[in-house]
Amino acid sequence: MALTEAFAFAREYDEVAQERDIHSRATAAWLVGVPQTYLGDHTQASERLKWAIDNYPVEARRRDMIRLGGDPRASSPAHRTVNLLSQGFLDEASRESRLAVDEARSAGQPTALCASLAWAAGFISLSLGELESANNYGEELIDIAYKHGLRPFHAAGLCVRGTLAVRRGDAGVGIGLLRSGLAEMQAARYLLFHPFFRTELAAALGTIGLFDEGVAEINETLRFAVETDYRWFVPEILRTEGELLALRGSEEPGLIEALFRRSMNQASTQNALYWELSAATSLAAFLRNQHRHGEALAVLSPLYDHFADGLSTPRLREAGHLLHQLRGKNGSESLRD
Repeated sequence: MALTEAFAFAREYDEVAQERDIHSRATAAWLVGVPQTYLGDHTQASERLKWAIDNYPVEARRRDMIRLGGDPRASSPAHRTVNLLSQGFLDEASRESRLAVDEARSAGQPTALCASLAWAAGFISLSLGELESANNYGEELIDIAYKHGLRPFHAAGLCVRGTLAVRRGDAGVGIGLLRSGLAEMQAARYLLFHPFFRTELAAALGTIGLFDEGVAEINETLRFAVETDYRWFVPEILRTEGELLALRGSEEPGLIEALFRRSMNQASTQNALYWELSAATSLAAFLRNQHRHGEALAVLSPLYDHFADGLSTPRLREAGHLLHQLRGKNGSESLRD
């Protein structure tokens, strides 16, 4: 079922469920909140999923895992981590990912546990730079998925392992693992995590100078995201394309700047402050390199100042360091003027 069709079906169920018991309403909140997450409607999705978490009756869980093919009790916090991180609630996203894994473990259902581990390792821990957690969750994911023949989740685990290898400086091994995991996902026709890990592959190719291959991968990732309405990761896809072109030494600086600004605009539309800051950091660095320090400061400062937690994460540290440089540079230029 296509994402937009799933969302339409969920909305229809939600309308009927409002006249029924709390179990039906909580299930409806989960059914609506999940596709809203992928569509990038983070504010509404987070609210829906939080309501499902608070109101879903635990005694209905085992029956619903058979009836619905999913575990609302674990799936709701797992998906809500995407909303929380995107909105910039980084500490809460990290806590919620641990809650989702604990909930899935309590059910004793391998598929539900693998899904929660994949979100915790493959998205939250890697995005926040929590590499030890990503490694622990990722290895547990590979082990459980292998034992139970859950091919798509085994593929996600390989991609986690590959991304970690790249982050630790072994790009050759990491790229091989990412390619293997992505191929396994495609063979299993389970592409939920595909945009995230294909973007990681594109960025990894850039680290070893294979810029054209990286751009080709990111273009295909964007095409997939647009065709399937997986809008949640589009801001980061656009930002990564801009970074690859900048690293390649593109003769089209206007295109690079436009990609960073498109990323910021897309993130702003989704109320995705974290991805907006990520794009603003890339844009500010690009503007700094063009000696446009005042513009760079104006782009980055207002967004960075919104963050109250997660300041030790790699993206926030990078933004803070750049901002410190820009403020110093801008002050020096003002004194000269």
